[in-house]
Amino acid sequence: MTENSIGQALAQLFDRHRIVFWYDDKQEFRAVFESLEMDGIEKAEINANEFMLKHRILRDAPKQPFLLYCEGKEPEHLNNWLLDVQLSSGVLRTDQSAIWLNELNLPSDFIDVVTDHEVFFDPGRAPKQAERRRERLSDLLKPDDLKQQIRMKMLAICAGLYQLSDVRLDDICESLFNELPEDQQPKFELMERCNLTGVFWEQIERHFEYVSASPSVKDFSIELFKSCYAFSITNPQTQDNVTLNTNAVVLFKRWKESRRHEAPFEHLSASYADLLDIENDLNNRDFRDVIEIDYYRFIDQKIIADLVTAIAQRTLSYGEVTKYCRERRQCHWYDDFKHLYTAIEVASEFLSKLDTVQLNMNSSTDAVNGYVKHWYKLDQLYRQFVYALKTSGQVTLLGNLADDIENLYTNRFLGPLANQWQEQVDAMENWSVPDVISQNQFYKRWVEPYSARGKKIYVIISDAFRYEAAEELISRINGEKRYQADLGHMLSSLPSYTQLGMASLLPTSSEPIKISEKDGTVLI
Repeated sequence: MTENSIGQALAQLFDRHRIVFWYDDKQEFRAVFESLEMDGIEKAEINANEFMLKHRILRDAPKQPFLLYCEGKEPEHLNNWLLDVQLSSGVLRTDQSAIWLNELNLPSDFIDVVTDHEVFFDPGRAPKQAERRRERLSDLLKPDDLKQQIRMKMLAICAGLYQLSDVRLDDICESLFNELPEDQQPKFELMERCNLTGVFWEQIERHFEYVSASPSVKDFSIELFKSCYAFSITNPQTQDNVTLNTNAVVLFKRWKESRRHEAPFEHLSASYADLLDIENDLNNRDFRDVIEIDYYRFIDQKIIADLVTAIAQRTLSYGEVTKYCRERRQCHWYDDFKHLYTAIEVASEFLSKLDTVQLNMNSSTDAVNGYVKHWYKLDQLYRQFVYALKTSGQVTLLGNLADDIENLYTNRFLGPLANQWQEQVDAMENWSVPDVISQNQFYKRWVEPYSARGKKIYVIISDAFRYEAAEELISRINGEKRYQADLGHMLSSLPSYTQLGMASLLPTSSEPIKISEKDGTVLI
């Protein structure tokens, strides 16, 4: 320790104390003491003159700052006749541990915080990292910190938590969990080198009741997955798997729900699901037991499989299926399965509507009105089901449900609808439906009222755009605050192919539309 650094350390001590003791254990700083000059500070040497010094500093000069130097080791408490004065004063120590203690502005009785964990402070082979740790610790320290609180802050620094203003055991655990998928765990290894793991496991036991003869971060994380799963099941078959307390559930959910920790959580979840045989456990449970849990990917697969079975067997109503599917929306793995949940929800609604549909057509008008008011919904649900199923990329998870929907759609909806509509068409003398506007009236009804007033109207034509798809589009447009849309229908021209349909939308002419018998070209 240089003379300059001694002067700086003394200045810091005198900022907080009137009296400072200096024990020169190795008897190497007498010359420094004798040459040292500090304004307003009276120097004195402790040398079998304790009572005289006590009288001087307490009676003769009760406000005078004193530097009391002793060439030798600090005496044992029972033999220290100035102990009462020293306990309320500062102590300058010139060994390296004392230097670090002074840098942190900690009193001498905190010396074991430094000596017990020297690697934390010692530059060793990585001086920049050690300096950064000391600086970070200095920033975190508060005047009323106890030794245990300081050690917790040292743990947080070892865990790489340099940006947090408040140290929490949960944050330290999360940082250590994130290392587990890697080949090495440098943060925990630093804790071990700094002799801080004992402090860590004491805190883990106190907060989460984790007890092990050979504790490790991996073992603790496995217990966390196992206990939290057992805790959260609606109808647990046994509580034997619960070894931690409810504080552990709070830690687990906080870690699981953090976007920053998503990748390590998913890696460990997949690994521990196999280790804990979660798939087999789920096979012996009702999906309702785990409907609120999202700790393992297997849980969503279980729920989807059971919902598919329930829909096929009609053991759940559409309302119940919708409720369960929507409960999963906030779960961790939902994005991976959202299209399957949509397919399940839509399939349930499709079957519910198909069971109650009445395809009665007393007239062609009834047929058209029945479709635009009610029956189109089955077409819409079928399309939404097929789209969701294909988009999911996991068709096999829905098993035979897709085949059931396809067969029912064809045989109980499309077929009967087409047959009854054909009967209405067969009874027509000409192609028209009462109270339904024909396609060739489009321009006169929708465009001419604007053009006649010199106004502009834009017409967007989408060939073969199904009525049910238009209904969904209208719903989306009206869901936007800036727009308003209505949906109507017209009777298409026959034969219903693109060229004739396009011509029918144009202004009517005195000359009739002509269709080439050779290639079907339309002339207007």
